[in-house]
Parts: sequence; structure tokens; C-alpha cells
Amino acid sequence: MSDTLSQLHQFSLGLSDDGRLCRMVFVDDQSRSVECLADFNEFTQFVSRLCDAATEMAKRQSPDSALAPESCPGIPVAAASFETDPRTGQINGNMVTDTGDAFTLQLGPQVAAHMARDLVLALPAQAAS
Repeated sequence: MSDTLSQLHQFSLGLSDDGRLCRMVFVDDQSRSVECLADFNEFTQFVSRLCDAATEMAKRQSPDSALAPESCPGIPVAAASFETDPRTGQINGNMVTDTGDAFTLQLGPQVAAHMARDLVLALPAQAAS
């Protein structure tokens, strides 16, 4: 094995139909892969640790600015459009912030389905008429 660190080239995340298990596959720039199977609690802890590491890295890159998680608000989206790529099944989208910045997104069908589910669950309950 080489002494140099390899770069993360690809990360894939798959969720079971019931949402209780997730499969993560990490592939480096030399096509070596590591696969992990985790329950939802383990996955949540993994994401939390990644966020902590990202926050620490940001602090080290700019020591003058304290970057706390609560000081990183979400992205205010002013407009968005999405469509399915019939060849790949990927969901391709464009989002524009309220300041005019544009983002291009590409989501796998499973990720899009889970995001849609989470958005629906986040809606406030309304009284039946």
C-alpha cells in the first residue's frame, strides 16, 4: 500500500425500504472500496461526527471566524426546477437563491423519494374540513 493518502472519489448511500438500515460505499481515486452497513442510529451518529469534523476543519482554515453550527443557516431558495433524466433515472435540478446564486443538483431516485417524504412529514398538520 502506498504511503500517500488516497482521495475520496465516490460515496454512495442506500436505504432499506423501511428506512431502518443504510448501506454506505466509499470508493477512492484508485477504485478501492469500503462498504458499511449501519442502522439508523449509527448512521445519525456518523453524520453528526462528519459535521463536527467539517466544523473543526473550517475553524482551522480561518481561525479568526468562529464557525458554530447555528451560525450556518440553510440556503434561502427563491426558485427551483427538477426533471428526471430518462436515461439514468437521476433527478436533475437547478436552484436559485434569493441573492441570484445558482446551483445544479443531481439526485438518485431513492434520495429524491426520501427527501420528498421528509418534506411531506415536515409540513404542519391541518385540520380536516
